[in-house]
Amino acid sequence: MLHRNARYMFDDANRARRNQNWCRASYGGYQTEVLGWKDLGYFGLVARWEATWGGQDVGKWLFAQMSALQLKDAQLLRDMLHTIKAVHEPHERN
Repeated sequence: MLHRNARYMFDDANRARRNQNWCRASYGGYQTEVLGWKDLGYFGLVARWEATWGGQDVGKWLFAQMSALQLKDAQLLRDMLHTIKAVHEPHERN
């Protein structure tokens, strides 16, 4: 989800849980806040990025949420976050 209020969805997911970890990371070259946990038989992860790449996304946040029943699937989904990159219109300069 990419929206001005998407950053608050991360805050909603950040509640006290056993087996929960929070960190800052770099996904796709962008600073990212990540929250991961294992709870009730599944692995969950939420992440948020401020849209620092600019363009029409200025002032917005990107929010991702995923879950999996198997650790290997959760790791694969997490690794996919590294492929995220901003798409620029052809007339924009990087």
